[in-house]
Amino acid sequence: SVLFPMADLFMDLHSGGSSLDLIPGVIMQAPSDGPLREKIREAVLAFDAPLTVVMNSVPWSGTSMSAALQHELVALGTELGSAGAVSRQGLEICQNGVRNVLQHTGVFNNLSTSDMKPGQTRFMRVSGPESYVYAPANGIYEAFDELGAEVEMGDIAGCIHFLDDPGRAPVITKYNQSGMLWCRRAPGLAIRGNCVGVVVTDCSDM
Repeated sequence: SVLFPMADLFMDLHSGGSSLDLIPGVIMQAPSDGPLREKIREAVLAFDAPLTVVMNSVPWSGTSMSAALQHELVALGTELGSAGAVSRQGLEICQNGVRNVLQHTGVFNNLSTSDMKPGQTRFMRVSGPESYVYAPANGIYEAFDELGAEVEMGDIAGCIHFLDDPGRAPVITKYNQSGMLWCRRAPGLAIRGNCVGVVVTDCSDM
């Protein structure tokens, strides 16, 4: 790598793509402890997105995030767009967040203290495989809950309808843990194995 050894800060301004609709915010992937984790946490608070999702997993090797962390950079990920669309909310979170972090790290010095908002982000966690809901069959997926809904393990998340076999009963999907619905499938058409929901839980250690 040529650029990362020259850098102190990395921000991945990413979109959630077209397959999922999600609540925009910051993605925090960091060492489990130590000074780098605390620096990343401080940058997350400075970004000041309404939501920060903490990933327990280490970023895949070969990704920009994994390379940034290997070089011990203060690294932030984001999911700021979803459902194949652009939202004013996502753009505002992105613009304000980048400005805040650049001010926090000293790149910008032209913002007054009154312009900087205190960190009010809600830290939530993707716990593991139990956070995900997958389509059990091919068909049209109907989600039962809106984004941000508080759901319970075992509740019905939605169902698959079979347009080529209208007499067939829909197949339901259920949540595997309690928490907040962060993502759900955007297109109606689903293929077996597609992610149709992601549930996150509050972090008590942030």
